Amino acid sequence: MNKKMLSNYDVALSSRLGCLLLFQVICSVGLVFGNSGPFETSARIVGEPFGLTSVAIVKEDLEIDFRPLADYERVGVKAVYQLENPEDVERLSIAFAFGSDSNANHRVRFNGVEIVGVKKLEDREITKQWWPPEYTPGLRPEDAPIRFRFGGWRPTEPLAFELEIPEGRSTLEVSYEEEAKVVFGRPSMYRQFAYILSPAKSWASFQDLNLVVHPPADWELVSSVDLEVAGATLVGRFNSIPADNLAFTLRPEVPWVYLFVIKYRIAVVCVITVLILAFHWRSGRATLRRYREKEQEIDVPSLKNVSLNILGSAFASALLLGGTVFFFTIGLYFVFPMSDAENLYRSKLQLSDGYRSIALFFLAVICAVVMGCFVLVDRMVLFFRCKRLARG
Repeated sequence: MNKKMLSNYDVALSSRLGCLLLFQVICSVGLVFGNSGPFETSARIVGEPFGLTSVAIVKEDLEIDFRPLADYERVGVKAVYQLENPEDVERLSIAFAFGSDSNANHRVRFNGVEIVGVKKLEDREITKQWWPPEYTPGLRPEDAPIRFRFGGWRPTEPLAFELEIPEGRSTLEVSYEEEAKVVFGRPSMYRQFAYILSPAKSWASFQDLNLVVHPPADWELVSSVDLEVAGATLVGRFNSIPADNLAFTLRPEVPWVYLFVIKYRIAVVCVITVLILAFHWRSGRATLRRYREKEQEIDVPSLKNVSLNILGSAFASALLLGGTVFFFTIGLYFVFPMSDAENLYRSKLQLSDGYRSIALFFLAVICAVVMGCFVLVDRMVLFFRCKRLARG
């Protein structure tokens, strides 16, 4: 009889443990999403020009300077095109699709002479082929890509000018500044930037692309194309168009301890949960075994006398799990805060995590309540089973 009751207790406890572990898996998913999908600024579009359909591009030197981002300024872009016109003088209308009012300080030079009359055209729809990428790459191999745009793309105001291209070789130089997209994150925010290469497919020909990227000092940077390190810069040499676009993700460097904690926080929460459950399971079995193997009558205290002990055990378990979840979500905001400059920039852009902090707080509370209720029910069941064993 006593062995059967002990077996029944194991079965009942196992089913409750299974339900609690399933709940813990759901909470772990919440920990993952607690650090993804933050609020963001609008995506920008910059890229190769439209209209060079009858002139060959012998070589392009493209330079993207991200160093101003460290001072919360715009990204600098400079492209130098070596053109070759095999025919007589060709008059072309050339347009760069910037699609952003924040584009500034644009400058166009042809054969060393600055072009005047550069103007913005009315909004124009952009073909799907020339849309910016949907994602930029994650900073580390285990990181998911970061969304750059949602759905389609809005109409764009191209920056246009006209050129008379003589026969033979010519040089076209274009430079401008553009905002990077900012994605909310802690302890530092992400920056995204995309340069559209697909318009080059409509050119008469394209041979060489020399890409030079200047990352800010002490920033993480990853590109959608393979680049080589050359001192403080990244370079790429391509004899054809490497992709429809160049996508970049950047972020001020964060402490390695933070990355380590983020990587293993779900495992730590799961271990804490298992340890709490294992403690109550072992203590419950030990108590039942003592009553089952009793050699003399054992008095069972009244429920009133053990109620504080039961409540204390439930509260301690709830506090341990809830506190662990709180620390590995909201608590990290205080342990690894944003720098003053980064926080000031966030305020200027009016970015925030919305209701995410509130949701994470309630996640910790729910974990604590569920664990507390589980332990409370388990201790109550254990009390009444011990009482039945004592009587038997």
